[in-house]
Amino acid sequence: MQHDVIYEASPYGLPINLTLLPEWLGKLDYQTEAVGKWHLGLCNHSYLPSNRGFDHHYGYWAGHMDYYDHTVFMEHCPIKASSPYGLPLDMKILPQYMKDSGYITRAVGKWHLGFHHKEFTPTFRGFESHYGYWSNKIDYFNLTADEDGRMWGYDFRRDMNIDHDAYGIYATDLFTTEALSIISSHNTSRPLFLYLAHLAVHSANPYAPLQAPQAYVDRFSYIKDERRRKFAGMLTKLDESVGAVVTALRDRKMFDNTVIVFTSDNGGPAGGYNNNVASNWPLRGVRTDGGSWSGDGGSCS
Repeated sequence: MQHDVIYEASPYGLPINLTLLPEWLGKLDYQTEAVGKWHLGLCNHSYLPSNRGFDHHYGYWAGHMDYYDHTVFMEHCPIKASSPYGLPLDMKILPQYMKDSGYITRAVGKWHLGFHHKEFTPTFRGFESHYGYWSNKIDYFNLTADEDGRMWGYDFRRDMNIDHDAYGIYATDLFTTEALSIISSHNTSRPLFLYLAHLAVHSANPYAPLQAPQAYVDRFSYIKDERRRKFAGMLTKLDESVGAVVTALRDRKMFDNTVIVFTSDNGGPAGGYNNNVASNWPLRGVRTDGGSWSGDGGSCS
């Protein structure tokens, strides 16, 4: 297992045919206790501490965890199209709290928290509506998801129904239009929680990872690297979307009573990772660092 880290979803562990020290000690009638980190396998019970020689174990199985709330969930293990898991249903999430507080809850864009059963999808997790995609990423124009060359399919929905009419429209424009429609039709006598999770500037499918309307790419002819020109076009469309949402909130007289949180779930995939050309400068690191440096957690630029 040299150079091969055991992740939460890894289907392997330290080989069962290897006799570990606690197993030898147990045969010598020692009491064996383990406290703290295990990280030698957790894909089935045979790999767990209590089956590898320890009488008891108190601690965690994964590679690392939070120092205070002791949680770890799918670190380095993104949900794939065929993944039979998602964000645990016993975890109450923000839209559920907001809905309980009387908010109208709307989701637009990316979900990617599980979809192998309907109970894991947005409208069963606190959102009254969802317009967007369920998987990790999609093509910006044809809205299909290509997963490692093994699975491919159209992934764009309104609630639980496939929306074929969206095909061919640039994803950022689709999400912007939907967000503006929600704001314009909202009953302002009730508070609104709008979760707008853009695809931009995430890489699309491997065959065309960076996509923007040509007119936006052409705006940046002074950038020598064509990939960076496309990235700049993608980012400009995202920037315009944010501006349009703010303008819509002002027009509806909702802006002064609105909290806007603009954030990213990780830093930019720099250095060509994920076929992207983001830059986190002057921050250090890249999204694959797992949170080691500030560049992993910052918004990509």
